[in-house]
Amino acid sequence: MPRLHQLLIAVCVLVISYQLLAISSAFAQTNTPFPPTPTSQQLPTCDLCGWCDQTRDPTTKPPDHDQCMSCIAQPKSYWTVVGCLSTDPSGAPFVKSILTIVFAISGGIAFLTVIMASATILTSAGDPLKLRSGKDMLTSALAGLFLILFSVFLLRVVGVDILRIPGFG
Repeated sequence: MPRLHQLLIAVCVLVISYQLLAISSAFAQTNTPFPPTPTSQQLPTCDLCGWCDQTRDPTTKPPDHDQCMSCIAQPKSYWTVVGCLSTDPSGAPFVKSILTIVFAISGGIAFLTVIMASATILTSAGDPLKLRSGKDMLTSALAGLFLILFSVFLLRVVGVDILRIPGFG
C-alpha cells in the first residue's frame, strides 16, 4: 500500500509540473509586440458620422448618415442622439434646439402619465377612491398636454410676431 501511495504522488507531481510548463509556455514572451500593432490596412477609416470602412462594404451605411452629414456641414452644429443640435448661442438654431428637447421631454412625460392614469382606472376594481384618483390623474395629464401645445403656439405668437425674438420662427 505505501508503494501505491508513492506512485500516486509521483503521477500527481508529474501531471502538475506538465500543466505548469504548458501554462508558462503560453505566457512566454515572443518577438511580436503585445498588443500587436495594426497595420494601415487593418485600421478602419471612419467619418464623423460613424460610417467605417466605406470602401470595403458600402452597404453598411448607418440609417441616419445623410442627416448627420448635412448637420455637421452647418457651422456650430453637432449630431447627437436626439438629432442635430446647434451650439450657437447668438441665434435661432440654439433656441430651436433647446425648445425641441424641452417639448419632447414634456410630451413624453405627459404620455407616460396618461398611460399610468389609464392603468390606475383599469385596476381600480370598483374602488371609488382609486377610480377618482385615476380620473384626476388623467384629467391633469391631458390638461398638461394641452398646456404644452398651447405654450408652443403662444411662444410663436409672442416670440415671433410681437417681440421678434430670433429662434422662435
